[in-house]
Amino acid sequence: MIVIKNADQFFELQKQFQKIPYTQSLGWYNYTLSKNKDVIFFVDSDKECKIACWGIEYHVPFTKKKMLRIEGECYDQHIDEQRIADFYTKISSLHHEAVEIDSNTSYDIRLEIGLRLAGFKRPLGLFSCPLTIEIDLTKDFQYNRNWKENIRKAIKNELYFQEVSEVNQKTTVLISEMYLEMADLKGMHSSLDSQSIEALLNSDDIRTFIVYDRENNPLAVNIVHVNYPFSSLIYAINSLKAREFGGSQFLISSVFSLLNSENFKLLDFCRIPPSNHGTNGIYRFKSGCAGAKIQYNGEWASYKNPYMEGLIYLYKKIIRKNQRY
Repeated sequence: MIVIKNADQFFELQKQFQKIPYTQSLGWYNYTLSKNKDVIFFVDSDKECKIACWGIEYHVPFTKKKMLRIEGECYDQHIDEQRIADFYTKISSLHHEAVEIDSNTSYDIRLEIGLRLAGFKRPLGLFSCPLTIEIDLTKDFQYNRNWKENIRKAIKNELYFQEVSEVNQKTTVLISEMYLEMADLKGMHSSLDSQSIEALLNSDDIRTFIVYDRENNPLAVNIVHVNYPFSSLIYAINSLKAREFGGSQFLISSVFSLLNSENFKLLDFCRIPPSNHGTNGIYRFKSGCAGAKIQYNGEWASYKNPYMEGLIYLYKKIIRKNQRY
């Protein structure tokens, strides 16, 4: 395992991989950097990479110690489990008190075996649902009755769809305000500031799509990571008015059609949260496309001190009130 000091060098090495999760993309790095986070880059070789990732350093709550969180990884289709084990063993031996992984790559038993060999275990509580839906963009799109009705409603109300060619302050403020409206409606404890949105949207691997009503009022926004022939729907942001006119379904179906015309193969809906509480509405909405339900590699952790795991779990559950899965 090699620690890469230079971001440009890392992303040049990353080009060796066919599939890049959006959380390992250049766009997401720019977004993370805009939030003044400390990022560390790792590869197993600086010549012929078989596995590569970057993670964010955090302070462990109530202590002066540091932990590392890695979201996803890029790895070669032919990598063996021992090489994965060696890579993560060296990462866990660094100065961090804990290493957390939340992998959003399709489940691969080699990765699980490699992580277990490196001493990683499933954490006490899972706070990120390891499930998603993938849309095959090469096939005819199949929508349920609700989606079909909303798409017809959108067409009847003369909604139209555009890709944002140039990001400006007006666009970033619009997205920030629309996200805040949606977060308040769904009881989400998160926000998107305009500075971070600008950093994300101005990245070459990020595309932005907006649907408007006949009076040119923006109703919904989709932010998509593109890694040809793969793509991921990072953010689907909808206004209250979008629900009234079928804007959400119309926008996503328009994105599907456009990516299909550009010969993209897959779009990842970036997690579904099936459950018996309010977030199940997200699952029901995304299920309207008849995509393939996929399991991610999910959450893993390595703690140098066993008491630290309990502290971090209590912090997430009681202080931050994160939802368990």
